[in-house]
Parts: sequence; structure tokens; C-alpha cells
Amino acid sequence: MGFIVKGCPVGRGQLNIPWIVKSLAALRVEPSILLASWTLEQPTLPETIALEDALARQGVSYLRRFIPE
Repeated sequence: MGFIVKGCPVGRGQLNIPWIVKSLAALRVEPSILLASWTLEQPTLPETIALEDALARQGVSYLRRFIPE
């Protein structure tokens, strides 16, 4: 018995991040953004770490488009 929680990189899933940001901006709310990752284990630890690093970098790059300087 068990299950696997499986997702996709931020910006590629069903969560409509641009709409959420726009809706919060209309309310004059400046939210914090937290990027969490549940990376599936790869055949080796270095491969798992490399995948998590790549997904984190991609996620931060995507989310920075919504954070004003």
C-alpha cells in the first residue's frame, strides 16, 4: 500500500499563477512566494540532487517574472 505524489515544474501545471498574482495585485496584496519541491528519487543521490537543483532554478526563474524589482 502506498502512493506517489507527482507533480511538474512550477508554471507547467494546472495552477494559474498569472491569474493568482493579478487577483492579489487587484487587492493590493503583496504575497510572499514559497517554492517547495517534492522531487522523485532518481537512481542515484547525485542524480536526485541535480534534478532538484534544475527544477528549483527553473521555478525561481519562472516566478521572478511576477516579482517587481
